[in-house]
Amino acid sequence: MPQTLLKTIPGERFTPYTLAHKIEARALLESASFHRGQQRYSILLLQYAFTVNESQGTMYLRKDGEWFRLRSEGKALIDILLHFANQHSEERHRFPSPAGGVGYLSYEYAAQFDTVTLTAKRDSLSLPEGQFIFGHVFVVFDDYTDTLTLVPINYREHDADLEAALSAAEARINDLDFN
Repeated sequence: MPQTLLKTIPGERFTPYTLAHKIEARALLESASFHRGQQRYSILLLQYAFTVNESQGTMYLRKDGEWFRLRSEGKALIDILLHFANQHSEERHRFPSPAGGVGYLSYEYAAQFDTVTLTAKRDSLSLPEGQFIFGHVFVVFDDYTDTLTLVPINYREHDADLEAALSAAEARINDLDFN
């Protein structure tokens, strides 16, 4: 089964935000530049695959509705993220690759790799120190050329029928339902 497919279609009918609303994107990384560099792309996560997070020093992977503890042997969350991104390291695209997940690292997480001094406080929200979601289908919106590149992705840890996912994404984008 292929790891990644690509298909570029016209996107002049949309802005990144209106497209995200239309396809009910799980995440939107918005760009604001019309120059020819990497900053001209907006990335939308259309189909969810799995989540990776670190909570109280323990790594977890959530897929198919279940949480699994990851054996990380002293690795940091960013090392785990690199593991997933490296599954697609041979692939070269003109746009930034979304294979490494979309998420956040908390301010407190910086204490693991920087010399910041943090005052211990009660965590009233119980949020993970970092959390990233990975997708099977991304849409890369090129703000410069108004094109959409559909990017279905598989991972060793979780795969999907990329041909079917690509067809479903293209059909949803091209249908005439704008509500």
